[in-house]
Amino acid sequence: MDKYVPIDCNFHDGLLAKISLRKRVNIQYRVDGEVIEKETYLKDVYTKEKEEFLVMENGETIRLDQIVRVDGLPLP
Repeated sequence: MDKYVPIDCNFHDGLLAKISLRKRVNIQYRVDGEVIEKETYLKDVYTKEKEEFLVMENGETIRLDQIVRVDGLPLP
């Protein structure tokens, strides 16, 4: 996988707000060059080895810099 690129702090804060509000979201993210779209709850954001990850309701984890958009808002 490519080197991690930190995401915009405001976008990160928005993810944390959606987690705390337990708001269902529409999320699009990249996996092996393909864009995946899901309706899900966001459960957690964590850091491991200087990379940040998002955990969705089904336990699936994605790296934050692989997000394309959340609820129509693109990752800056």
